[in-house]
Amino acid sequence: MKRLTLQEMKSTARHTLLSLLPALSGFACSDDKATAVPPATTPAAAIRIADYDGGGQHLEGEQAINDLRICHFENGLLTAIHEHDIASDDGSYAIPLEQQGGTLYVVANTDGIIDWEALRGQSLTEAEWLKKTVPMNGAQATPHFFSGSAALGTQTDGHPTVPVTLKRGLARFDLRIRTVGTTSVERFTLHNAAQSAYLFAGPDILSPADTERKDVTLDFDTPLQSDKAGILYLGEQQNVDLAVRIEAVIDGRRKVLTQPFEGDIKRNTIYTVTIRKDVIDIRLDVAFDEWEQGGDTELSPQAA
Repeated sequence: MKRLTLQEMKSTARHTLLSLLPALSGFACSDDKATAVPPATTPAAAIRIADYDGGGQHLEGEQAINDLRICHFENGLLTAIHEHDIASDDGSYAIPLEQQGGTLYVVANTDGIIDWEALRGQSLTEAEWLKKTVPMNGAQATPHFFSGSAALGTQTDGHPTVPVTLKRGLARFDLRIRTVGTTSVERFTLHNAAQSAYLFAGPDILSPADTERKDVTLDFDTPLQSDKAGILYLGEQQNVDLAVRIEAVIDGRRKVLTQPFEGDIKRNTIYTVTIRKDVIDIRLDVAFDEWEQGGDTELSPQAA
C-alpha cells in the first residue's frame, strides 16, 4: 500500500484535503473501494488534518496517513465501516452515497491499535464507540493516529461538502537546551503517565478508568547536548500526579531537575521542556504550544 504524506500549506490554515464521498448503504459493515471523483454538486466529506497551532511545526512523518477508515452510525448504531487504500496522488476519493443521515467518524493510522475485524462482528453503539481506547507504547513509538467526526444531512445543494477535521490523538514533547555552559541530558522521565487514551476527544480531558499508570523513561544512549523535537509522544490524559524529571550533567555537575506537571496533557499539543542556567540557579521550564494559550512551570534542582 502506497504511503501518502499530506503536504504543509501556508499560514495556520495549512491543510491537506481528502475529498471523500462515503458509502453509507446497507446496515451491515462493508468494505468499498474508491471510484472516480464525483461532480462538485455531489455530497462529499472534505477532510483535513488540524495543524499544531501557536507556531508549532509538524515534524517529518507526523502528517503521514497510512490507513483511513470511515465509520457510519445511524440511530446510535454502527451501520458501515469503509476502508480506503491511500493510493491517489491527489488524495481524492469517491464512493456512491445512498444514505445521508447519521454521523461519520473518520480515523487514520489505527492499524494494529484497533481490532477492526472484531468490530465488524459486533452490534456496536455510538456511545461504546466513543469510549474506544488506544494503548500507549510508553517510550516506544505509538502510531500517530487521527480522529474526527461530522454530522450528515447538514450539506445543501450549494454547499455539498461536509467538513471533517482530523485531530492528532497524541501530544508531543520537545526538548530545548538554553544554557551558557555545557549540558548533556542523559534521561527524561514523565512520572505516572497513563498507558491508554481515548480514540476520540470528548468535552473534557479524561483518562480511561481502568488505565494503568507508570513512569515513562527515555534513556539517551548518546546524551543530548542540543535541542531535539519529538522526544516523546503521549496520549491525552488527566493529570494524576504527573511530574517531569530530567537527569543531566551541567558544567560537569550531575543534576536532577523535577517538578509536578501543571494541568492535563492535551492531544494535538506541543509541550516544550527547556533547560536553563543563570547566575542564581538551574531551572526547567515547561512551556505549551497550544491552540489557545500557553504557560510556564519552573522546576527546582535536587541533588543527584
